[in-house]
Amino acid sequence: MNQVPHASGATFDELMSVVRQLRDPIYGCPWDREQTHVSLIGDLIEEAYEVIEAIETGDIADLIEELGDLLLQVTHHIGIAEENQGFSAQDVFSGIVNKLIRRHPHVFSANALTSPVEVLQQWERIKQEERKHSESTNTPFSGLPRAMPALVYAQKTQVRVSSLGLDWGTILEPLGKIQEELSKVMEANSVENQQTEIGDLLFSVVNAARWMGIDAEAALRSATNRFQERTEVVTTKAREEHIDLLLASSEEKARLWDIAKSLVSSED
Repeated sequence: MNQVPHASGATFDELMSVVRQLRDPIYGCPWDREQTHVSLIGDLIEEAYEVIEAIETGDIADLIEELGDLLLQVTHHIGIAEENQGFSAQDVFSGIVNKLIRRHPHVFSANALTSPVEVLQQWERIKQEERKHSESTNTPFSGLPRAMPALVYAQKTQVRVSSLGLDWGTILEPLGKIQEELSKVMEANSVENQQTEIGDLLFSVVNAARWMGIDAEAALRSATNRFQERTEVVTTKAREEHIDLLLASSEEKARLWDIAKSLVSSED
């Protein structure tokens, strides 16, 4: 088996060569050889989230590494498919190139668009036409993975519905819906009703975020990170002042939280 030399200017083909060597039935790695499309699902999800974390921290070196790890997942799936005569790298490239050209007539034809909103609306209309000619069930939500994170799933569902002409008229309406759903949460008198109304409230918040041009998933992730940072300040201050948070009064906790809020900005 020929060894693939280390190269600083490596290409996609060289990466595929390394992956093929890893999966070689005789000379390859025992772990890599036994991987399948299904067994790699968890790794694919994990690597995608690690890319997101690298983007959010702004660490370019980390982003380079994590994008490489994510690309490795792609090449693993291509390598597995090649072994089973399923598809090739060229099939993957051809598919995405054709899709991008087909879904961007405003770039590759004279059909000019002037705003991101128009582009997204056109994108959804083109995808709807594609779904009509697909062998899969033709519904407004065909091809939308149910395994997506819930906030992303809700936002993409709303985008598809909006492209059908079913949407609010102004931002005031989704904001008003939040107030309405919050009232229903407060009135719910059973666990089942509470779960339903909390779900409706979250869905309404996502809808308002979409209207404001805010990515709900990113907004919640930022809020959670900020909450963690403030909690770390509170626990550090409590330790410095010899305060047991389990026994501390509400006033002491509120004071520590105010300190944390002053030290950790609400702006990213």
